[in-house]
Amino acid sequence: MTDFSLSGGSVLVTGAGSGIGAAIAYEVAMAGARVVVNDLVAERAEETCAYIVGRGGTADAVGGDVSTLAGARAVVDRAVTTMGGLTGLCNNVGIVKGGPLESLSEEDWKRVFEVDLDTAFYCSQVALPALRATSGVIVNTSSLVAFHPAPFAGAYNAAKRLSKRRRHARSAVASNPESRTVSNGASSNATRSRRDSHCATIAACTR
Repeated sequence: MTDFSLSGGSVLVTGAGSGIGAAIAYEVAMAGARVVVNDLVAERAEETCAYIVGRGGTADAVGGDVSTLAGARAVVDRAVTTMGGLTGLCNNVGIVKGGPLESLSEEDWKRVFEVDLDTAFYCSQVALPALRATSGVIVNTSSLVAFHPAPFAGAYNAAKRLSKRRRHARSAVASNPESRTVSNGASSNATRSRRDSHCATIAACTR
């Protein structure tokens, strides 16, 4: 149960068709905001949306690949049009390509950076006008691997480290909107750990 309010807000969450993104979208909606659920696979976004709506939340599903500027613009424009504005953007989408570094293909290396790093730049850049209009917030989901690299995840470790260091949104707009980066961690108690991380991420939108 959320202990903060996002009532009246409208938030776009990328990579929200499953896992951490879906839970973030759910928490946003339960806190009172209207949420736009994005996922590369439209059916996954629709499933998350249906789950939220079925529990009294307000959500709209938007399928699309935000790892290109054109794709990010299409998703953000749809979110702004559907919700009549935007008060928050959660750059959550991410992928992992595991295995020893020597066997990691060039294609996999590039794709991890496209999804884990470029998406945050593209979505933030496109969403800036809408977020400025509402003094909104950008929240970037990072990972504890930014500080403690995981084995056999070289590209993911590097991308998350850079996402933690890159302050593109904050420096570009002089803190309007404000940009925050929240690191999600792993735990043997995955459900509790993820819920704690989700709440930390969304609470960042309220302070």
